[in-house]
Amino acid sequence: MRIPYIEALKNIALVFTSPLIAFCLAEILVRLFIAVPIVGPFFSVSDPLLGKRLKKSFSGTIRTPEFTTRISTNSYGFRGSEPISFPHRAIIFLGDSFTMGYGVHDGEEYPALVGAALVNHNGQQAIPVVNAGIANNGNGRWLKFLRGEAGRFNPSLVVFQLFKNDFEENLAEKFFELSSDGQLIELPMPPIDIVRRIQNMIDLIPGLSNSRLIALANNLRRRYDRDGINRWNNEAEINSERDQLTYRILEEAMIVCKSEDWPILALIIGIDGQRLEKLRRLFEQRDIPAIIIPDKKKRPDLYYENDGHWNAKGQLLASELTMQELQRSPNLTGLRLSAKK
Repeated sequence: MRIPYIEALKNIALVFTSPLIAFCLAEILVRLFIAVPIVGPFFSVSDPLLGKRLKKSFSGTIRTPEFTTRISTNSYGFRGSEPISFPHRAIIFLGDSFTMGYGVHDGEEYPALVGAALVNHNGQQAIPVVNAGIANNGNGRWLKFLRGEAGRFNPSLVVFQLFKNDFEENLAEKFFELSSDGQLIELPMPPIDIVRRIQNMIDLIPGLSNSRLIALANNLRRRYDRDGINRWNNEAEINSERDQLTYRILEEAMIVCKSEDWPILALIIGIDGQRLEKLRRLFEQRDIPAIIIPDKKKRPDLYYENDGHWNAKGQLLASELTMQELQRSPNLTGLRLSAKK
């Protein structure tokens, strides 16, 4: 027996509306009964050359129990205001969420503070800055960036910001690996994973990324990823052979910069013990200055208590130490800072 036309329409409507109703009910329950640690939109998109990059000309708000902050990007896909002209000979800041400025408002991230200080010293003739930092990435992305996109900026200085989880991120993202004789091998870019595909679908619906239910799922995924990295970190402390991948990536990044006559300044966060000593030797052998930022144990006032990122005070200290190094070593950028205006 054929189902009447009206009944068929009802069934079709039920198929499409039932998931929506279930989603809305779940959203209400999460908002009423579950405190979601991090709520906010997705800030990155997949990139065929770099794996991912920040969305261009985008702005969104992140809310956590410790802070609410707005993050904005320019048309180049970097955090920061829109430059007046193309940032040729810029200081390029490479790093993770610390450099990107996760946890602080626009203009409070340390690359922006360095840029403001340079303008204060040299006016509109000041060297521009490019904040190429992005959360949750290792140093392999730096190397890809330096081999490709960095050339169009012809930077006057490249800042390497390192964090303790870089060693594990470099293993996890699989951009490079070591051969049996220790040679660095670039791997094909991994295919877009299911998480990114779901994110792309969510981004198609305006406002959906601010859903508490979506945020809860994303927080659970982050916790799973973080727990995996922490387990990996404990193993890596015992088996330091894994660390060699990071050292080789950094060495190759330094080789690229030297071949292009791009000076380097290193900024190290949360790395200690043998890893720190190894990094110091790598940089000292190449006459690269290295700034060591006090970790959370020594300077808890610089960090959010639970989140662990720099607060505005931590970002300010990083900018001040960077400016001190630029004033101490003007050959880093080829630009002598004039008297402060």
